[in-house]
Amino acid sequence: MVAVPSDPVIVRVPRGERCPDGCTGVHSYTSDGIRWCWQGADAAREAIDVELPTAPPPAAVAARYEGDEDFWLAWTRLEVVAKLTDTPMLTLVARGDLGRPAPSDIAVEHLFLDGAVVALGRRTT
Repeated sequence: MVAVPSDPVIVRVPRGERCPDGCTGVHSYTSDGIRWCWQGADAAREAIDVELPTAPPPAAVAARYEGDEDFWLAWTRLEVVAKLTDTPMLTLVARGDLGRPAPSDIAVEHLFLDGAVVALGRRTT
């Protein structure tokens, strides 16, 4: 079973500032212009997505979402899957994957940091 590290180092980088040492290019950007860096992550098999749950979900996508899980948990998980499978989000949403579990070779875990929903994913293949 694939797993996400139990103690990931996630750094918030304000707009215009450089990532600190240890950055491997595994990033996500929130609507407030913050870059979130997963330090030490393997860009070939790990991904991050971060969203601010205070922002309203995109209306057209939220209207199609019928799951019981919080929208931002489902959305960030799917964003991680999109990044790790190199598949456009719109393709995954159109396929009905929003709210579904990640594929068996991808582990996704959620953290809540500084008011944000953070999804971390790792792919075995």
